[in-house]
Amino acid sequence: MTGAPLSGKEFTERLNTIAKARLADHHFGVSALAREMEMSRSTLHRKVKQAFNCSASRFISQKRLVKARQLLQNRKFTIKKIASMCGFHSATYFNKCFHVYYGFTPGKARKK
Repeated sequence: MTGAPLSGKEFTERLNTIAKARLADHHFGVSALAREMEMSRSTLHRKVKQAFNCSASRFISQKRLVKARQLLQNRKFTIKKIASMCGFHSATYFNKCFHVYYGFTPGKARKK
């Protein structure tokens, strides 16, 4: 992998920009993120761990869940559609991940 090293702020800005742009792609994962960041998976993991205190896969998942919660509050789409829009190919898996992360279901989030 090539490219000039990014400062902490540049790294987090680029990471957030890439993740935001690719959230709907359920094939988007750590390998794709590492490629787009032009670094190895291990370097990406180390830098994400340092910047966000979580793994790269958890970082992607959290970005998806935060976006899903925003969409739920909008009430424009069904929960199944929101799951798909946020990169979850299964509404059941989305419900499980959402509940683990927030402590309540997407349905309850919609009512809040």
